[in-house]
Amino acid sequence: MRGRVRRITNEAAANIHPQTFQDLQDDYNAWVGECAREYKGILRAEEQVKRDPALSPADRQMRLYELEEKKRMCQARFYEQQQQWRADYWALAERRGIPGGGGGNGVFAKLFPKRGESDAAAAPEQAAQCAAEQALPPQPIPGIEPEEPRCDVAPIEQTRQTSQVVVGENGRTVRIFDHPQRIAPDLPYSQGNNTYRRNNTCALASSAVWQQLAGGKNKEQQFVGYASTHCSADGKPICDETGSVYPENIPALWRRFGMPATCDKSKNVERIAQAVESGRAVLVGVNAGRLWSADNPERASVRKHIGSGRANHAISVISCERDELTGTVVAVYINDTGRNLPRDACRRVPIEDFLRAFMVPNGVAVISDKPVW
Repeated sequence: MRGRVRRITNEAAANIHPQTFQDLQDDYNAWVGECAREYKGILRAEEQVKRDPALSPADRQMRLYELEEKKRMCQARFYEQQQQWRADYWALAERRGIPGGGGGNGVFAKLFPKRGESDAAAAPEQAAQCAAEQALPPQPIPGIEPEEPRCDVAPIEQTRQTSQVVVGENGRTVRIFDHPQRIAPDLPYSQGNNTYRRNNTCALASSAVWQQLAGGKNKEQQFVGYASTHCSADGKPICDETGSVYPENIPALWRRFGMPATCDKSKNVERIAQAVESGRAVLVGVNAGRLWSADNPERASVRKHIGSGRANHAISVISCERDELTGTVVAVYINDTGRNLPRDACRRVPIEDFLRAFMVPNGVAVISDKPVW
């Protein structure tokens, strides 16, 4: 089905194919049906595994884990391909000169907000929550000498970075924001570099990466010091004794370091890509085990890092790669301090692997309000 849609999209880009809104909606409905059948098939397989008396407990657990992986990948593919449906819809609407894309019965206009439009109106409770998170600045913890950083970073109005068009994997022409491999040698790839003996500092170390990219001098030491000596609006320390930070506390933390930001819980990869391309700082919560299992030539054990399957690790998204013809995001470039591996300073991650790690419970993005580099 997607082969047909891809062909339509390419021809539409050349303003050739006389496609109608009804054609597009029929294709979309058929595709959704295929996806639903695939997902239901996985659910049926799960029930069969649970009832199979021939399986040992260990084999049953392994089979269920494999099926859970298939469900995650099915969901990730659905989301990725849905972005292409949105591109198809808006290309058709613009080609026909329909303001607001109100073609047919407007079903697609409601399903696919136009690229670049704010989604705050669709989730007012999220906007209200983010505003509340930033309303009260962190306060020093009583009885502890607070560490106050020197703020040497300020937002800018327009990114200073550029993009480049190259021939990527499989001969595909892609556009890559900034020059990720050029900056890789200068970026850190480890965490726990502080005098507070806190090692689970992925979010704080990643925050320091963005300070460096923005031209600031604050490092992990300053972020850990501030988070260890200040409390959030609920009266608890911003980071716990291990250095872990709740995503909801990061916007207020970033504001103190000159990077006002917002928590984004929509799991909207297109929104993340647009933020990256505009030069804004982006930190995302992912499941470490799922992320690392896709890049594991050392054959290290990752099962313990999967845990409950929720987001348990923070990384920075510093660049993204788009198919030059369709505009679809095909990969992201991340900075990951969790494994102390030099290649993680700036590693290309195919979008399927990124979605597999990001589309999990508690998968949250923190995005600066304005460009920082």
